[in-house]
Parts: sequence; C-alpha cells; structure tokens
Amino acid sequence: MSLSSVLCSWVGTPAAGAWRAAVTAQPATLCRHRHQATRPYDRLRERVIRQPSTRNAEPARPSRRVDVRTRTAQAVLTVVGLLLLAGCGSGQTSDILAQARAGDQKGFVSGDGRIDQVAIVQRTQPVPLSGITLDGKKWALSDERGQVVVLNVWGSWCGPCVREAPDLQKVWKSMSGRPVRFMGIDVRENAATAKAFLVAKAITYPSLANDGGGALIALGGKAPAVPTTLVIDRRGRLAARVLGPVAVSTLTGLIEDALKEAS
Repeated sequence: MSLSSVLCSWVGTPAAGAWRAAVTAQPATLCRHRHQATRPYDRLRERVIRQPSTRNAEPARPSRRVDVRTRTAQAVLTVVGLLLLAGCGSGQTSDILAQARAGDQKGFVSGDGRIDQVAIVQRTQPVPLSGITLDGKKWALSDERGQVVVLNVWGSWCGPCVREAPDLQKVWKSMSGRPVRFMGIDVRENAATAKAFLVAKAITYPSLANDGGGALIALGGKAPAVPTTLVIDRRGRLAARVLGPVAVSTLTGLIEDALKEAS
C-alpha cells in the first residue's frame, strides 16, 4: 500500500480532524481518489520532504542508478584499454575485416596464447600471396619455393610495430646467406609514409605496398591483428604465426624449425 493511500485513509479519522483544526481553520477537502491528498496532507508532505530533520542525519548516499552508470562506464573503458594494449588491430574497412577474418583457423596448436604452430601433416594449400613492393616491383610468394619466408604485417602508425622493427631487422641480418626471405606487408598508409619509416628505422628487407586489404584477404584470416608475423615453409604453407610483437629469440627459433624440415 502506498504512502498516499495510507494518508488518504487517515484523513477521515478523528485524529486527523484534531490535526486539521490545529493546522488550518479551512475545512479539509476529502480525498477524491487514492492518489489525491488534502490540503493538510500537502502541508505535511512539505514538512516531511522539504524540511527533513537534521538530527542524527547521515551523509547523502549516491543513487543506485548513478552508481550503476558509473560502474558500466568504468567497465567499458577497461575493455577498450585492454584492446588497445593487445595490439593495433587489423585496421581495414568492415567488409575487408569480415573477409580477412573468415579464413579457416583449423590445424593450429596454441602455444602460450600468442604463438601458433601448424604440424606438417596439417598444412594444406600454399598461401596465395602476391603484390607490388614499395619499390614498385612485382612479387609473389610462389616464386620463393625452397625458401623459408617470414611475412610481417605492419604499419608505421602502430606502436608495437615500431617497437619490434629493430628486432625483425636483427633477425633478417642474422639469416644472411641462408635460404630465408623476409617480406613486410604494409597496411593503412601510403607508400611515401611507409618508405620514410623504413629509412628511419634502417629496415633493409622489402615490403609490399598497401593494397587496400587484398594481401590480408589472401592470407585467409591468418593475420587478424597488426602486427602479425607468419613463418612460411619451403612449400609456401603456413608453419607458424605470432600475433603481436615478436621477440628475436622467438622468431629465430621458428625459422630454425622450418629450416630443419625436409623441403
């Protein structure tokens, strides 16, 4: 039963009559329905609501609604922060993202959560990757048969990519004279910006120019984040993948494993 209903019922009692006489000389108006109060009730409500007693008063508490909204906002910001720390994302349009991420991920054996390796018996078709390098030369992965190829998806706008660039260059130089090739895959920027970055970081291996997402689609969803590093075996098949920045020791070990395999 609501407060207004209780008070409206109380208005007709003898106690209410005595109270009305003390408050006003005007006759009280009868309650017309359960939600309508008399004039004395209105005054009582004003006293209760507008003039609360300060005796033993407690500090005002924030409303539950505000608290829930605040917690919701904090949760959203936390999730966004974790996503940003995880990497830079794939960065293409929604249509390209949908196609690039739709690739078959079967055959992967998860390592520590960032490194995936594919057993030889589970490797199927070669990766159909090709494109134009930043130097304007045509390149195709199919032309590198017999070589272990390292593909690195990167962008100069991506913090983790910037940090891992020196490590990639170090591994590239350490593989000099061995049947290993490196090819970067630049995304989300023009050729001039990409070239300037490579010069500034003294990166000597080539990179494919940004083609609007075609290279990511060719990878069949194997590079859902930037940076991503893929190790391709001598037959052009995916042997290993690192999501996020890769360390020198990790990449070196993955390449050595691929080199030990029979061609």
